[in-house]
Amino acid sequence: MILYRPVGTSEFDLIKQSNYTRFPPRLPEQPIFYPVLNEEYAREIAEKWNTKTNDGKGYVTRFRVDDEYISQFEIHTVGNHTHKELWIPAEELSAFNQHIIGLIEVIREFGGKTMVYGVIDTKSKSHYTYLKSVFDAIDNKQKEFNFLITDTEIITKSDRLNALNTGTQWRYENGKTVSIPAPEYFFISGEELTDIVNEDDSQWVWGVLSGFDKTVPADEILKYPYPTAIDNEGLFKNPPSLQHPLSTIEIIPFDSSFVIILSKNKEIIDLFKKAYPDSVDLYEYNLH
Repeated sequence: MILYRPVGTSEFDLIKQSNYTRFPPRLPEQPIFYPVLNEEYAREIAEKWNTKTNDGKGYVTRFRVDDEYISQFEIHTVGNHTHKELWIPAEELSAFNQHIIGLIEVIREFGGKTMVYGVIDTKSKSHYTYLKSVFDAIDNKQKEFNFLITDTEIITKSDRLNALNTGTQWRYENGKTVSIPAPEYFFISGEELTDIVNEDDSQWVWGVLSGFDKTVPADEILKYPYPTAIDNEGLFKNPPSLQHPLSTIEIIPFDSSFVIILSKNKEIIDLFKKAYPDSVDLYEYNLH
């Protein structure tokens, strides 16, 4: 059974200390542990109640529990039909934790900094850094953004796609490959980026495609350091985060091998995971 639990920062920190494997013991004045049965109810509690305490943050966790074990606990409806929860005695919580399957995911954050969702796909395809399949997987939602493109290395003979190489671009002159200096960044619309990739779906060895709401001015975006992919160990540290503070999405072809997507919009991550079921949450990947 998939369950949800809204938590505040104190409980979230203890979950994190367990490497997302267990919930902390209850306090003496807390005789019952309350997981809930749907995300809507968990979000309501996290947003309306957990954000009222301490640092003003609330989190929604999601986890799976062994069906046979959890069937012993009665489902209680408290309020409207969506307010369904289980009542787990505090002394049973240790056994409950032992029946959690996999890791506890943090799927929503309220208050404070906006939650960033991440996914990584290292298995679906060999040398999986061809962007047309990525765009198709996210239902071409890249068209909704403007993009800052940085730290790229793209293998292509197309002049239009080659023009997105940063640092160095390549030209073929008199049968020879000639290198020429290139800008550090490019700023283009999601529609233009999509047209370029549809025209030439060549391999991106490296790159960071940072997407911004179209209302964010380019001059504001360019005030910040350019996002990087090469030698960026921060990509593999929790919690996942967008490199540019004004961006909404980040697509990172990594070393000809795999792709990372980060987004404030959970729908984009869910679309990609549905298209590529072997992809995993970046939180989980970074724990190993």
